[in-house]
Order: sequence, then C-alpha cells, then structure tokens
Amino acid sequence: MILSTETLEVLEAPFEWPERNGNFQCLFTFILSRHKAWIAGSYPLSLFNTFEPGDIDIFVQNGSGGEVVELLKEYGYKRDLTAYQGAYPPLVEKHPVYLFEHSEWPLVNLVVGAYECLEDVWATFDLSICEIGIAYDKETNCLVLACSPKHVETMTTGVVQVNEENMGSTISRRIWKYTDRGWHKYLFGGSGGTVCEIQRTTDGFVGTWPGHPDWLVSLDDLPPLTIE
Repeated sequence: MILSTETLEVLEAPFEWPERNGNFQCLFTFILSRHKAWIAGSYPLSLFNTFEPGDIDIFVQNGSGGEVVELLKEYGYKRDLTAYQGAYPPLVEKHPVYLFEHSEWPLVNLVVGAYECLEDVWATFDLSICEIGIAYDKETNCLVLACSPKHVETMTTGVVQVNEENMGSTISRRIWKYTDRGWHKYLFGGSGGTVCEIQRTTDGFVGTWPGHPDWLVSLDDLPPLTIE
C-alpha cells in the first residue's frame, strides 16, 4: 500500500474524482490503474484551489504511450498538432509531449518518459507547488492523492521553492501563471536563499526578482531570468 514516507505524503486514500461525467472518471481511472501512469501538477493542485486547471498532465512510462493514446482516442480525444503546448521545465520538455483536446473535457498533455513512480515525475519539476499527483495503489486497488514534503511546506508557508537545476527559459512564464493562481512568493537558492515577491498589476507583473530589483514587466515582453 502507498504510505506516507520521507519523499511522499498521502493526502487522500482512496482518491475520489470531483463530480464529472462517469466516462471521464472511467477513462482516467483505467489509464492510471492499467498502465504506469500518473497525473501530476496543475490538475490535482486545482482540487484544493479555486482556479480552473485548463489541462491534465499525464506522465506515462516508456512503452505505454501508444496504448494510452488509443484509450484517449476511444473516449473522444483528438491529437492537436498545432495548438500551443504551454511551458514546461526542461526535464519534462526533453521527453515527447503530446497534446489532446476534447469537446467537453480538459485538454490532456501526455508526457512519455522513464518514470517509475510519482517521485520520478516530481524530480523533473521546477516549482514545489506542482509536486502533487494522483497515483494507483495496486495493493488496495484504489487511487491515491499524494504530494511531496516540499509541496506541504509550500502550502504551509506560502513560499514556492524554485528548483534551479530544473529551471529553463520558460520559468518566467510559469511563475507568472502561478502568480495569477495566488502564489506570490518564490524562493531561489534553497534554504537561506532569496525570496522574491511578485504581484500582477494593470501594467503587468511587478516585484523583486534575482538580478532585477523592483522589476516591472509586461506579458508581451518577457526578458530572460538571470540569477546572480
């Protein structure tokens, strides 16, 4: 059975989907229970917050991607070859990312990589707030909602920890997204590092930033983040 450990904190077991179409629950329960697959990031995070996730990030172990694609198609999902795929940490971007859209359900981003567990997925993330996910526990035959200790600390303190090893060129846009979702403090440099506070204004985003004190920036003009 999946239990709380030093690297994983169980939040809900068994996990129950929010009120949705029964086919929606059936599809994603089947994917997680029959394949080495995990849902992580904004969708499970949205269950505790008021924002709409917009999409569902599914992380699938190499070798299972093709079967999961066929399941998505069977339930009405279609591959979107042209839509913007969003911004991902570099360790996620290095794996194939496939975007699927549905007429009634959230977009699905399917990421295929060498994952063995939720912790492997979280190890590729750049923001601690995203280290939350849904997994299948074969011993109890149920889904489990779990998070990392860093996610618990983030929810307690309100400070998002930035993993600079996983940080890429899209970090600014990702931080803007989570600022809009209610998180305004970001810790760079680990314990004892720099905490940056960011707010949205009518002109864009303003706040302190490593190397850019009192930085004001428009969404249409995002300079690269530099760490000094």
